[in-house]
Amino acid sequence: MPRGAEIETWFDTQQECPLTCRMFIRFLIDPGDLVLDPFGGGNTTGSAADLLGRRSVTIEKNSDYVEGSQGRFAKS
Repeated sequence: MPRGAEIETWFDTQQECPLTCRMFIRFLIDPGDLVLDPFGGGNTTGSAADLLGRRSVTIEKNSDYVEGSQGRFAKS
């Protein structure tokens, strides 16, 4: 996504997957390994893991955020 481009948001602190998030996953977690995000929110980490060929488990207690993150994950 180009810098400054608008993203569709539904989560109050939602952001595009930052380069640092992707780099962290790429260099520290092997392909096929599992990424755990116990505070899922907007599912940025789960989306990045999926894009990089890693499996992910995202935990979120707010049902509104869960519904929104499922849609975001489906787009990744």
